[in-house]
Amino acid sequence: MGATGGGGPADVAWARWLVRSRSRRAYAVASIVLGAALSIRGAIDLPFPGVPPFVTLFPAVVLAGLFCGAAAGSAVVILGAAAACFLWLPPRWAFGPMEAGDVVSLAMFLLSSGLILWITSRLRGALVAADSAGTKLDTALGLDDVGTWEVDLHTLRVRASGSTHGLHGIPDDGRERPAEEWQAAVHADDQDALRQALRDAEATGAPFAAEYRVPRPDGPDRRILSRGGVVSIGGRRRLVGTLIDITDRALVEERLRSQEAGLREALAERDMLVREADHRIKNSLQLVVSLLRLQRAQVAEPEAAEALGEAIGRVEAVAQSHKALQQSKDLRTVDFSDTLRDLCVSLGQLNPALEMRCGSESGLKLDAERAIPLALIVSELVTNALRHAYPDRKGQITVDAIAVGGMLVVNVADQGVGTAGDAGDSGLGSKVIRSLSKQIGAEVTLRSKPDEGTMVTVKTPHHATATAN
Repeated sequence: MGATGGGGPADVAWARWLVRSRSRRAYAVASIVLGAALSIRGAIDLPFPGVPPFVTLFPAVVLAGLFCGAAAGSAVVILGAAAACFLWLPPRWAFGPMEAGDVVSLAMFLLSSGLILWITSRLRGALVAADSAGTKLDTALGLDDVGTWEVDLHTLRVRASGSTHGLHGIPDDGRERPAEEWQAAVHADDQDALRQALRDAEATGAPFAAEYRVPRPDGPDRRILSRGGVVSIGGRRRLVGTLIDITDRALVEERLRSQEAGLREALAERDMLVREADHRIKNSLQLVVSLLRLQRAQVAEPEAAEALGEAIGRVEAVAQSHKALQQSKDLRTVDFSDTLRDLCVSLGQLNPALEMRCGSESGLKLDAERAIPLALIVSELVTNALRHAYPDRKGQITVDAIAVGGMLVVNVADQGVGTAGDAGDSGLGSKVIRSLSKQIGAEVTLRSKPDEGTMVTVKTPHHATATAN
């Protein structure tokens, strides 16, 4: 009798779904993404009629290109551009001659969307390759020809099963044989160790264990693993045990060593692909930021410019987090001190008249799952201070971070006009902050007085813990 084992490659449903970029499901998901983007743009048009027509289509292109493939992403670009021109470019609700500025905006959208689709296409390939490198290592150790044996410790005669006879090359005639005959079938280099193991088990009653070789005339030596124990049967002490053919174990071990080396190589390749993916994501987000900055510079309406500034801050926060993740040694933690410093520099460009000060402990490590939401929270707080703290556009905003008692504490403060209550608590920025804070298990505290400024403190666990969903 025997036992065998085996396995196959792990079935990863999401990886198969990503590859099927031209499936009906991909186009259906892309349609939903496009519909959501157009709906959001339509909703924004009510309070902010001057918002650029393509502003919500960029995220739709990124999502469709990444999750649905280049074909579905291209459909989103074409249909989204047509819908935006029809709905929001003059003449509205009709196609007609476009102004020069609108033509430039459309061309920039199409060009940047093409670049985004190229980047997401490469990123999809990198994600699939990384997932393939992360599949389970499947091995099979075939164990056949299990036998039993029994040694009478008084007469040193052996009774064995038919498979045990076959494994040792001894004919099975149904009779007991002396232990010396069995030992003679063992490889000469292993006989002394086998005798010593038998003597130790007989003298001390300790469990018997031995691994030895049996020469075969028609092939390589057979390797046997035998285990047993001393028992008393009818007043006579016997050593009873089992043995198994492990000849294939050396081959399996060699295969495992080879697979382990291949796994190490695959993991190294996966790390490289993940770093490349983060690099490309950061670059694509920086491209989006640059496009939004150009668009913001051309917008005359203050509200639209502020909305674009908020969008720039959010995208910049994600981009800086991916930059830090790319530079991480383990691809799991980021140096939040560097992320915070780079984010402050970028947000300060939204209003150069205000002084931006950023200080934090060096080497503040934070897991990537919380670094990006926390950077977005800081971006929202700083953007809000840039908009509301100093009506005269002069003043200072301070951002600092410190680790205290297992918590990471981030403060965003200004000495501006302050508030008397929870003004603006129902705005989009406040909703974003509440949602992200819940996601990472953070506590947000606001202290503000009229004409004395505002300080917002965000506290989150410094080390990885379970967070709320």
